[in-house]
Amino acid sequence: MHLKYDIFKIFILLFIEIFFSLNLYYCRSIPNELKFDCIPKGKSDEIICKQINCSWTPVEQSFTEWPWCYYPECYNNYNTINISKTSTGIVAFYNLSVNSNYKKNIQILRLDVIFETSQRLRITIDDAIQIRYKPPFPKINEFKGKPIQKNDTFIISDFIVRLSKNGVGFAIIRKVDDTVLFDSRNIGGFIFSDQFIQLSALLPSKYIYGLGEHRTNLVLNSNWKTYTLFNHDSTPKPDINGYGSHPFYLLMEKSGKSHGVFLFNSNAMDIILQPAPAITYRVIGGILDFYFFSGPTPSDVITQYTEIIGRPFLPPYWSLGFHMSRFGQTFEDLVQVYNRTIEAGIPWDTHWNDIDYMNNKDDFTLSNNFKQLPEYVNNLHKVWNNIGTVFPDFTHPKATQYWKNQILNFYNIVKFDGLWLDMNEPANFVNGDFNGCSSFKSDHWELPQYIPGIVGGQLNYKTICMSASHFAGIHYDLHNLYGLVETISTYDALSEVKNTRPFIISRSSFPGFGHYAGHWTGDINSSWDDMKQSITDIINFNLFGIPLVGADICGFHHDTTVELCSRWIQLGAFYPFSRNHNGQYMKDQDPVALGSNVIVSAKNSLITRYYLLPYLYSLFWKAHVYGETVVRPLFFEYPSDENTYAIDTQFLWGAALLILPVLKEKNHQVYVYLPKDIWYDFYNNTAILSKGSYFFITAPTHTIPLLVRGGYILPTQMPALTTTLSRQNHFELLVAPKHNQATGFLFFDDGESLDAWKNKSFNKVQFKLDKTKFSSIVEMNGYIDDNFVLQNITVLGIKEGPTNSQVNGIPFNSYYFNKTKQVLYFKMLNLDLRMPFNLTW
Repeated sequence: MHLKYDIFKIFILLFIEIFFSLNLYYCRSIPNELKFDCIPKGKSDEIICKQINCSWTPVEQSFTEWPWCYYPECYNNYNTINISKTSTGIVAFYNLSVNSNYKKNIQILRLDVIFETSQRLRITIDDAIQIRYKPPFPKINEFKGKPIQKNDTFIISDFIVRLSKNGVGFAIIRKVDDTVLFDSRNIGGFIFSDQFIQLSALLPSKYIYGLGEHRTNLVLNSNWKTYTLFNHDSTPKPDINGYGSHPFYLLMEKSGKSHGVFLFNSNAMDIILQPAPAITYRVIGGILDFYFFSGPTPSDVITQYTEIIGRPFLPPYWSLGFHMSRFGQTFEDLVQVYNRTIEAGIPWDTHWNDIDYMNNKDDFTLSNNFKQLPEYVNNLHKVWNNIGTVFPDFTHPKATQYWKNQILNFYNIVKFDGLWLDMNEPANFVNGDFNGCSSFKSDHWELPQYIPGIVGGQLNYKTICMSASHFAGIHYDLHNLYGLVETISTYDALSEVKNTRPFIISRSSFPGFGHYAGHWTGDINSSWDDMKQSITDIINFNLFGIPLVGADICGFHHDTTVELCSRWIQLGAFYPFSRNHNGQYMKDQDPVALGSNVIVSAKNSLITRYYLLPYLYSLFWKAHVYGETVVRPLFFEYPSDENTYAIDTQFLWGAALLILPVLKEKNHQVYVYLPKDIWYDFYNNTAILSKGSYFFITAPTHTIPLLVRGGYILPTQMPALTTTLSRQNHFELLVAPKHNQATGFLFFDDGESLDAWKNKSFNKVQFKLDKTKFSSIVEMNGYIDDNFVLQNITVLGIKEGPTNSQVNGIPFNSYYFNKTKQVLYFKMLNLDLRMPFNLTW
């Protein structure tokens, strides 16, 4: 009896061993592009690899990106305890079955699936027992309502969610076409330890955008590429972490639909893309808190994203003018730049001061060398002292009051119009502290087991100690939030001190930042490559909900050249935030300093910018209210045209204006792709009918090519040398028909009041062309301005001239038809835009 039992027992053990070995063999047969690295940041070793239950397959030297040690498909270190439905979705619990090779594995996990809206899904994975850190900023309004249901049983959503039968993993599926958008089931080695969380997922397409701030092409490289997110002060260059952290991506699916994914986590992390295509998150703290946005258009995704992180702020009107600045400037230099720019007749609104004006480089101080600055500022209407720096704790409830007092005291000395927050990553000139990072948990915070691929190889490299205490926690968790919370405090303080719309430009950023401030792309180089890169940068920050963005025109580091600066000012005139700024010891690069070529380019492009400011300002209003982008890539407007997906040398203002900059030396034409549509040359009004083809467009020395898209109406205004003077001029409309139809709108207010939208103290007018009838609808009439008058309308693409015209039923004869250009001009209309009108011909 015992013998039979022992034989049976041996048989069972042999069967299990054989099955297990077969299973491992099956797990090992994984395509190379689906191999997920089992020993990141470590030396691959076969013995260690097998000790942690991973698969080992050496590969040829020419394919070094492929991991030798990788997770088998059957890798699983959590068992499912329970899965149940809730009123808002699903909740599941998991128990740790096998420890990973990382310290302090979390024993029991909770996964929550919450169908927040039909287009938004939230999935969190958290410690089921202990409270873990979650970012206190931005203040996301957590979903507390009831999900939309049908017959009290079926949740109406664009998504279907499927959980792994065993182990932590889930798939997000687009319901209408069964496209799997994100699938983390049974791949990539899920790990949840105290200071290392890892989750991988398969993606449906290689067209992935976002995950900033990095120097990349518009379409992210998914060939085993690591993107590290940890705010850092360093000259922007490839393969390093940048000034901001935005763990958000937008993906274009093969169908032309789009979706977005946001990981709400402020800890340092690596995000890896590999050619499956697949994504891996490696985060060193907090929890996994994912938001999925169903789109289906790219614009819809950004609207859904900014709904939770905060809509972009509406900038004051004057801030959309041209700005000039430099580091290394005396007060006398400042005055000289002012005089020569005014004399040259270059449109210009704002003069910035870098830290040169400070006493001992201390914030909120004025040196004796700049004692005339207050008078100079009246006529026109941070951190580098020699001892050391203290960083205010902006998470403390009293910090905003302290900051407001400092701003108020300085405002009483210099009547500034806005504030520039620099080096707030926060940047430091030592690693951590002069005296080291003394803490009983120093090693825990300063040297975690896994350190993402950051510059310097240590978390406190050229920043403050990770163990430094804040009111809201430790710097280890809050580092990436520092610039955001400083910006929030500055916004609140400026609102109270000036009682007008704040204007802030800040370098360090995090999701939600665009609700308070704009951004410039940092200390870039004066090079053609950096000028080209700036297009991707401004597009990406629009995806991140930060539309007021620009790069230092003509570059910051190194001396520019006349040709480079001439072409760059043409491009920079179409940055949402348009500022020329350069570094200490560099030669002057304000337009006049570089001679006639740059002067002419500056005047031509900036006059065009000022002419188009009503259109630009209206786009910012749409961004503020609906979360739309101001600058956008072509694929936003043509999501079904895959040819547009990777274009990062052209960009749009809104839906209607296509900007085609010259990005190479000694070029006098640009080779561009025009999607299937009708396009009009902005300067000569000729039409280009494209079937989705490439074209050579002439680009004279002093001109940036611009095309207006058919079907749109652009509000414009006669330009002057400042935005204030421009606002006193009459309005015009540029009409670009498509099939004899066009639409557009104009938003206008006083340009500076707080809460103009909420207080309804604005004007909004819709315009429509239908064959030979042009009409307006006044949707809001809350801002009284004697200059809100329409004088001229220019209609492009008119093949036959009219024999008569009427305005509001009264004959009107002040029109002219250019048969050669096929353009119809209406002049001196003198129409009050606060009243609806009809124009027929």
